[in-house]
Amino acid sequence: MATTSLDQIDRSKKHWKIMVRISRTWEVFDFEDGDKRISLDLILLDTHGNQMHATVPEEDALKHERVLQEGNICIITNFNVGSAKFFLRPVNNIHRIFFKWDTVAKLMNDQSNNFPMYMFSFKTFNAISSGYEETQNATDVIGILISMSYIKEGTSSVSKRRDIIIQNERGHQLKITLWKKKSLKIKEDNIRTFAIAPVVVITSTSVTFFNGVYALSSTTATKVYIDLDIPEARPLEEIIKKMIRKDNNDWCDGCHTFVTDVKPRYMIRIQVEDSTHSILLVVFDKLAEKLILDLVEKLVDMEKQDNGSELIKEELKKLIGVSFTFEIKITPFNLKYKNKSFTVSKIFHIDRDIQIGGIHENVQKDQIVIDQQDNDCSEENVLISKMVTFDKTNTKFDTNDAPNDCSTLTYKSKRIKRTTYKKKN
Repeated sequence: MATTSLDQIDRSKKHWKIMVRISRTWEVFDFEDGDKRISLDLILLDTHGNQMHATVPEEDALKHERVLQEGNICIITNFNVGSAKFFLRPVNNIHRIFFKWDTVAKLMNDQSNNFPMYMFSFKTFNAISSGYEETQNATDVIGILISMSYIKEGTSSVSKRRDIIIQNERGHQLKITLWKKKSLKIKEDNIRTFAIAPVVVITSTSVTFFNGVYALSSTTATKVYIDLDIPEARPLEEIIKKMIRKDNNDWCDGCHTFVTDVKPRYMIRIQVEDSTHSILLVVFDKLAEKLILDLVEKLVDMEKQDNGSELIKEELKKLIGVSFTFEIKITPFNLKYKNKSFTVSKIFHIDRDIQIGGIHENVQKDQIVIDQQDNDCSEENVLISKMVTFDKTNTKFDTNDAPNDCSTLTYKSKRIKRTTYKKKN
C-alpha cells in the first residue's frame, strides 16, 4: 500500500498508511490526578508540510514510545481517524488520528532530511488581540525572551505558574503564563547559559483578556523551544546585538568593533501602585543603583555564588513595600501603541525607615536627577530574577496636564509591588 499525505486523510475509509516525522510530543495527564498519564499525544508532519494531531492511549503508549520520539520518521498503519478537538486544536486540521491496540508504528531506517523538522502557525501580536474570539485553533508565538519570573507556588498544583514576557521585532511585548508542569519547561539555569537573550517559540496557547490586556496561557499541548534554527527566527536574531569571541576578545556585531571594557548595568522592572491603579516602570543604571543601594558589580559577584540567584532575590525583596516618588517619561511609543510600561527619569526618595504600612507624603527635598544614556554594547546578557507580589496599600498620586510627545508624569508615594532584575554584561 502506498503512503498517503496527511491532507488526504479523512474518515472515508478505514485503512491508511502514512510516512511522517514526529514533530512534537507531549503527555496528557488526568485533571484530578496530576500524576496519572492518560495519553501520549503527537504532532505528525509529512514531506509537504501538512500536520495532524495524533493521540496514543496510555494502554498503548508504552509499546510505541521508543519509536514515537520527537524527530523520528515513521511509517504508521492500522489507526482510526476521527474528528479533531472543537476547541484549541494544536494544528489547523479538522481530523485527528487515534492509535488502537493493533496500530503499527515502524521506525524508518532512512531518516531523510526531506521532511521538515518543525512547522508552526505563528500569529502576530496584533492578530492575537484581534482574534481573541477565535477559539477553534490554539496560538503559536515567537519572540525574544526579555523577562521571566521564578515559579510562583499556590495552594495547589493547579496554581503553580511562571510568567514570561516576549518581544517582537517592533518592540511590542506579550505576557505568557506557563501553568503547572509547563512552568518547568523553561528554567533559570537554562537561560543563564545563553550569552544573549534567546528567541523562544511557544506553541498551542490560549488567548486571555484581563484588565484590558491580552495575554497567552499555556494548555496541555504547549511546548517551549529555545533558539530553534527556523526561518521565522532570523529577523529577531538580527535585532539582538550579538556578542561573540574573536581572538580572546569581545566583538560587538552591532558596533563592528572590539569591546575592551564590558561594564555591567542595571535594568530593573518594577510594578508600583497607589490607591487607584498600578503600572510597570523600568529603572536603569544609576537610578537603579540608588534604588537598590548597591553597586551592580556587587550583584554580579553575588550571582556567581552557588546560591547566587537566591541571594539576589533577597536583595530585590527589600524593595517591596518601600515608597518613592517617580517621575516618568511618556514617549510617542507609549501614546501610539498604548504601551503602559514607562521609563523612570527621576526619583524622589522617601525615608525607608518609615513604617511600611503607613501613607507617605513627606517627600525629601533632595532629588536624584540622572540622565539616561544609551550604550550599544551594554544591553546584551539578560539574567531574569523573581517577580514578587504584596498586598495593596493606599497612597496618592498626581499628574501633570495632558502629555506632549515627550512629557513626564510624577507619581507620588508609589509603593513597589514586584520587581524583575536584569543584568547586562
